[in-house]
Amino acid sequence: MKENFSKFLKQIPDDFKYTMKALGNEFRFRLILLLLEEESLSLSKLSEILKKKNSLIIGHLKKLESAGIVQNYIHHTTNKRESSFYEITKYGGKMVKTIVNHYNNLNASKRTEEKYLNFLEIPDDVVKILKALSNQFRLSLLLFFLQEQKYSFTEIVGFSEKSKNSIANHLKLMEIAGLIQNFYEKQDTSSYSFYSITNIGKSLISNLNSSYNDYYHYEIEQIDKLESERYVENHFNIFCSSWGLPNETLLGWIEIYDKSINKIEIKFDFDLKINTFFNLDYDHNPEDNIYSFDIVDTINYIPFEFISKIPESNTPINKRTIDVSVFDATHILLQNKTVSIEILRPVVNLEVTKRELSGTSGIFEIKISFLINIHIKIPSIEFKVTDMENRDIRIVVIDKDPTEISQDLRPGIDLENLIGEFNIDKPGIFKIHFRIPYTDAVNNNYYSNEQIIEIGDVESFEGNLNYQYNYENMLEISS
Repeated sequence: MKENFSKFLKQIPDDFKYTMKALGNEFRFRLILLLLEEESLSLSKLSEILKKKNSLIIGHLKKLESAGIVQNYIHHTTNKRESSFYEITKYGGKMVKTIVNHYNNLNASKRTEEKYLNFLEIPDDVVKILKALSNQFRLSLLLFFLQEQKYSFTEIVGFSEKSKNSIANHLKLMEIAGLIQNFYEKQDTSSYSFYSITNIGKSLISNLNSSYNDYYHYEIEQIDKLESERYVENHFNIFCSSWGLPNETLLGWIEIYDKSINKIEIKFDFDLKINTFFNLDYDHNPEDNIYSFDIVDTINYIPFEFISKIPESNTPINKRTIDVSVFDATHILLQNKTVSIEILRPVVNLEVTKRELSGTSGIFEIKISFLINIHIKIPSIEFKVTDMENRDIRIVVIDKDPTEISQDLRPGIDLENLIGEFNIDKPGIFKIHFRIPYTDAVNNNYYSNEQIIEIGDVESFEGNLNYQYNYENMLEISS
């Protein structure tokens, strides 16, 4: 049984696990229900309705995007970035509606007062179900329960290779959610504790399983006439996250509308890299960065994960493309489409000017400019003094008193590590080097431009550092 369970675990698609994990958060599920109700909303509208900050909502939306549940569209005009809109994907809608319909049907069958899911308040029993399904092991165990009628606690511990305490906690969460039940059964002269999936659990898990499989494999003939006419012109479509950070896991997916498609080729821009195509074997030509695979059976949905390298340019918004071509069995090109994604590179510009007070002292005005509104962390300022041969000079530094900075600062700037004063206790001609290290939300490391100020021939020198933060030309990600 242990081998069967291990084999079974490997057969569960990763994207199915990611979907259930993404749905396991109560706030994210509220957000999804709101989008199901309104169809498409901007980030600012979501923030207004849900009464949460943009930064918090973006974090949840990115998780839903990565799971293929939500997609983002940004409308552009010339040289301007406009509102960003979010909507539920067809795949996401199918999976979420399975849960919603399950709850509504269950509630209606109880002949109680009418009580249907909406984004304003998620009932406790739904929260418990979502939590139970969000864990990979619990989800796998529920799917495994569909294969057999019952398992004893000892059997579950044995084939799962987890500790008794861990198993007990997982089983309790599923039991509280009403997905499994615990009962005692007499065998020989002793009573044993068994677990089995409930009718509610069996219905929900079976329907989720069917919804997932139906979306991947369906008969084109089932599409209604109006949609079929549209699909004649569009053999397929390609979607992906509209923006992302370097090294952030991003999701793309291909929807296939034509059964005559036999082969697909995907060409990624030079600094995009595939992580995986779910449920497909593929060939890769590294020279052209082209991935190709044959289409079999009636697969209609191909999700994939990819990442981007850190753009070499110092441009905050870097457009990258994914080019897809589809071919029939005779290798004739049926259609080609290209989708764009914006890779956002947080850019911090540093400008340092010196105001002399005397020959042996001065004030350095340090202006830090942010070119795009992405959350970053600035742990400190890199500061060193060298002689004209670039040899380091020993100096004495004093931290900046945070109370001396009157300007409101963006989160992520560590004021306690900023230098306030420095002293050079030897004569000579010196160069003072300034640079800002910073990281983004994915923990990519960056540096600002370096500024070097030269100090003339002095016996000693005392400097004071003032900080100014400039947000005037900062680009918004979305509104």
